[in-house]
Amino acid sequence: MRDDTNHRSESGSVLSADSWLEDHFEACVEPYAAMVDAAALPSGGRVLDLGCGTGTFVALLREAVGPVAEIVAVDLDVANVSQIGRHDASTDAVVGSALQLPFADGTFDAVWSANLTQYFDDADLEVLLAEVARVARPGAPIAVKDVDMSALRIFPGDAFLGPHLAEACAVTPPVSSESVGSIRGRALRGWLQRAGLEETWQRTFAIEYLGPLEGSALRLWAAWLPYLARLASEKGVSEADLVTWETVVDPAAAAAFVQRDEFYGCEVQVLAVGRKPNAPRRD
Repeated sequence: MRDDTNHRSESGSVLSADSWLEDHFEACVEPYAAMVDAAALPSGGRVLDLGCGTGTFVALLREAVGPVAEIVAVDLDVANVSQIGRHDASTDAVVGSALQLPFADGTFDAVWSANLTQYFDDADLEVLLAEVARVARPGAPIAVKDVDMSALRIFPGDAFLGPHLAEACAVTPPVSSESVGSIRGRALRGWLQRAGLEETWQRTFAIEYLGPLEGSALRLWAAWLPYLARLASEKGVSEADLVTWETVVDPAAAAAFVQRDEFYGCEVQVLAVGRKPNAPRRD
């Protein structure tokens, strides 16, 4: 079994430990800010940050919705929630499950959720989106962002190195919810439509990394590549692919790999937005 202890939060979700979340956010802050801007959340009112992790997005949300808005950040992991105040002291931090939100119907004027849906299988995602729609007020925008790992690109390496791994994880038992959810990103608009949202749209963002990496991007990839390499070995990808993965199987080797001038990495994030229908008119 792979050792992914440093990538797991206390609730057990992979790639959601505080160090991982902080480095990923710092490395991607500019495109993430563009995603929040694109969501066009209304200023003022009450905003839900669902699956907030350590609260990395609350500062961007605060900039988008203004100082008088009330932001409520919810996560299942107690350790993550305890850190939210570092990013915005006025945000209300709540421990809770996305499948049973501790709020009354129609509580929020807008909902934001980043990289949460990948941790749920299809049946639970239906429940999650129904809960989101329940706690949103009529007309409220609901913005969901998540990854599409089938578009992962790593160079030097075969162009299909990332897609091959994503496919192997999705079909080779045991198949986790994360493996299926991580390739669901570009289907998110359809999920919002089936949840009953209106005016749905979707935009794909390619986040590119050009070597030699340093700072948070270096720390991110030096941790991420060994995790993926061990996963590739576990899932039995082709021998040709394993040759590349074996060159980044430990953090020191991965760090050297991404500090090469010719290194290129690309991850794809998808933002899908819809609006809860207004209540039917009563004559």
